[in-house]
Amino acid sequence: MQKKILAMAVAGAFAAAPALASADDSVTLFGQLKYEVGAIDGATDNWQGTGLAIGSDNRDLTHSTAGSRFGIRGSEDLGGGLTGLFRIQGNFGGPGGIFAGGNLQTNEETWVGVDGDFGQVRLGRSDTAMKNALKPFRAFTDTLADSATRPGTVSGLTPTFDNAGNFDGMMGLNSWARADGIHYQSPDFAGFTFGATLEPVGEKTESYYALNGIYEMGPMVFSGAYESQTSSSDGYGALENRQGVADMDSWHLGFSFDFGQGDVGVSYNQWNGDDDSVIGDNKVEQVVVPANFRVTDQINLRAAVQYNDLDSGETMIDEESSWTNFAVGAQYHFSNRTEAYVNIWRDGISGVTATNGNNGWGLADDGTHVGVGLRHSF
Repeated sequence: MQKKILAMAVAGAFAAAPALASADDSVTLFGQLKYEVGAIDGATDNWQGTGLAIGSDNRDLTHSTAGSRFGIRGSEDLGGGLTGLFRIQGNFGGPGGIFAGGNLQTNEETWVGVDGDFGQVRLGRSDTAMKNALKPFRAFTDTLADSATRPGTVSGLTPTFDNAGNFDGMMGLNSWARADGIHYQSPDFAGFTFGATLEPVGEKTESYYALNGIYEMGPMVFSGAYESQTSSSDGYGALENRQGVADMDSWHLGFSFDFGQGDVGVSYNQWNGDDDSVIGDNKVEQVVVPANFRVTDQINLRAAVQYNDLDSGETMIDEESSWTNFAVGAQYHFSNRTEAYVNIWRDGISGVTATNGNNGWGLADDGTHVGVGLRHSF
């Protein structure tokens, strides 16, 4: 009861309405608090003898609140088999404390929708159809190790610089994304579902779109997805906005199996670019293999391997055309909502894991890292 009252009070900050909810409304406050400390292998202070500092040249201590989020979701019975839906969700945290500096954002989900026998339609910012197909293959959600093993993400391809020549981050590929647009999710047809995303921006009709199909057959799940962004308008499109590219498309195939005591899967992704993209007129292939094993009701072991191959060319820092990242970890569940975890992971190239090092670019080496964290969901 207190949780629902608090949700209604917070939701009032987002909409000046005479009354937030009626007897037919359901409004829920939800979220997660997470804090992790990592020991990161800092990269060299003298990259390739140039004197350019890329890391701290020793092991850095870093910390992360990534994954701390706050949200409000609600529904209303519209009659005739229709349900009105909404969700407002975002991250908070960062330097100075979890609530410092106005760090509460609505960057993750902000949408309104309708659900019925035809499926579900969402208008606003939400996960793309590609991301929804990739979700079963993410083993290290909201941890520092996630950057090395997340499906549909290739980190550390090349550094970028601002107009003053200062380091501005690493550019890579990211199909684990959200889009501002129109989202559709079909009903279940004997285990088969499909989804679509359209972000209506760009030059003429050259907008971002994504499609997926997922089939569940007992303990087995098969998935496929495709996404494309062909606009050359700066700052538009889900792919372009996150990768700094003009023309790019990618596709995914996946299979996962739940064997009762745990699960294992394999995900394949391929990106194809043009001359203006971060990978040029080239392709990148990725294979991710995640696995979970429940030792007891409280203890879970997890692992993931991510293999990446750049068809032609090399990464800028390490000059690698193919590399492998992997991670192993253990989770202890105090309850369904509270867990402690420890992860050990290794990056195959520099620049995959970020550090808090004061010297250089704050990029980790292609080394071994350790993270310990605590998470509570509500």
